[in-house]
Amino acid sequence: LRQQISFLIGVHRDSDFRKNVMKVDENSDIEIVVRLESSGGQVQPYALAAAQLKRLRDETGVILTICVDQVAASGGYMCACMATPGHLLASPFALVGSIGVVGQAVNIHKILEKQGVKTITLKSDEAKAPISLIGEITDEGLDHVKSQFAEVYDAFKNLVQRSRDEIDIDQVSTGQVWLGEDAKALNLVDHIITSEEYICDLLNDGRRVFLLTPYKKQNLFAPYSLMSHATYTVRQFIRVIFS
Repeated sequence: LRQQISFLIGVHRDSDFRKNVMKVDENSDIEIVVRLESSGGQVQPYALAAAQLKRLRDETGVILTICVDQVAASGGYMCACMATPGHLLASPFALVGSIGVVGQAVNIHKILEKQGVKTITLKSDEAKAPISLIGEITDEGLDHVKSQFAEVYDAFKNLVQRSRDEIDIDQVSTGQVWLGEDAKALNLVDHIITSEEYICDLLNDGRRVFLLTPYKKQNLFAPYSLMSHATYTVRQFIRVIFS
């Protein structure tokens, strides 16, 4: 993602490319449309992805439109809310939200203890690996993990609030997901429309449309390499719209 965004920013800043290839005036804004589908995952990768999308949002002369056709939940919504204000779109039955943090762990310390197995855990401090598979879980360790969760949760809420200041963050940060129409009523999204409808509307308005696809160098000695590349391109595409 970071390479694709760096490429787009480079293209946007290249006045010769904009003039000769895109046929766009150097003073005109460009709109980049990203189709986003994700139900979330680990905090760090999604926070990094959101930071990369924010680079586009913060770029002068760039409008970042994000379309959610099926789901943008938890980390997925963290990325989706990086859209330029007024440009977060969702289909009517898309699932949106799940602003929260969840974690699970299995501990078998007591089972081992009943079987006469003694476990030894050496740590430099109580905050180091407070919950493990075989080590004893202490109240201090649990409190430390809970405080970490609270810190991440607050950071998530603050990010959403800064990105979409019209949201009542306490109302939507319960971990719940909403369908598109309900999400719009809560200001989680701006418009109800599918990505295909939106792109067709742009075309009907006479907008110039470019499709960005990743390039994979061909291996001329590999059988079916052309077919493999075509399949890869179709399945991994990102929509890019230039005004």
